[in-house]
Amino acid sequence: MVHYVFLLTGDELQRARVGAAAERLAAECRVTAGAVPPQAGQYELLLLDDRLCESLPPAAAPPYPRIILLASGPSPLPEAMQPGVVDVIPRTASKAQIQLVLRQQLGILKLLRLRERLYQDAGAPLPSHAAATDINNPLTGILGHTELALASRGRMPAEVRQRLESVRQLAGEIREVVAAQRRAA
Repeated sequence: MVHYVFLLTGDELQRARVGAAAERLAAECRVTAGAVPPQAGQYELLLLDDRLCESLPPAAAPPYPRIILLASGPSPLPEAMQPGVVDVIPRTASKAQIQLVLRQQLGILKLLRLRERLYQDAGAPLPSHAAATDINNPLTGILGHTELALASRGRMPAEVRQRLESVRQLAGEIREVVAAQRRAA
């Protein structure tokens, strides 16, 4: 599944840096760039250059589900967009840093989609034991790697620890939904 990302910036250097970071994730995301906000609902992830925040009309800002703010400091983000901010990275971040944040957010988007799909089907039993296994096997890997990473105390920044805890929580919720559906079947 491909996720659609919009880079809202007027900075050509920023476009090139994000574009280069996204090239390695081409199978997972498509990045479009521009200096004008896209229509609501077209993109799942918005990378927002904080220099454009002041020019965004607060009332006209469509609700974006997930925003990564490319910032050099505190920015006047329109109030309607503040709840959507899931990450802040320096505007001068390297391609590797941008790629890491994109990969993490794309992983979270995948988990959110899976959780949404499972909740939509909550009343219907899983079609087979094999389907539950197909979901639980990758979840075991996600949870295991997340637990191993979290066990390495003191060797990671607090923001990375928070992201890992978020992934662990989402994966745990998916596992609970699958277990509840199997019990109901």
